[in-house]
Amino acid sequence: MTDAASAYRAQERAETLRCALGLPIADAVCRIVFYNDWRRTFGPPPYCEPIPLDALNSKGTAAELNEWTERARHMMRDGDHVADAFRRETDQAGRDAILAAFRGRHPGLERETYDEALVRGLFWSIW
Repeated sequence: MTDAASAYRAQERAETLRCALGLPIADAVCRIVFYNDWRRTFGPPPYCEPIPLDALNSKGTAAELNEWTERARHMMRDGDHVADAFRRETDQAGRDAILAAFRGRHPGLERETYDEALVRGLFWSIW
């Protein structure tokens, strides 16, 4: 891996943490889980260290962080299925219904958090 690629990965890690620190707890945990479980290991090694969830201790208790971690992983798995259904649906009303149902199963998050889960899902649905 080139120095430029390593620098890019370090910058992406730092930006993910900076962004997460400015979000409500649910979105912050989702962004870190998405980074740690997917984006961080995308491409060839070497990989940056995962972002520890204790970086978000000021946002909630350990129990809350753990709960949101499980919810974020569930959302990522659900996003895989939703993205596949979305990709196969040709009717806009059908696509809108798929997205509304997805957001309904994972309420209270920012649009970018939903989008991140769906981008990952679309990647895997066409891979």
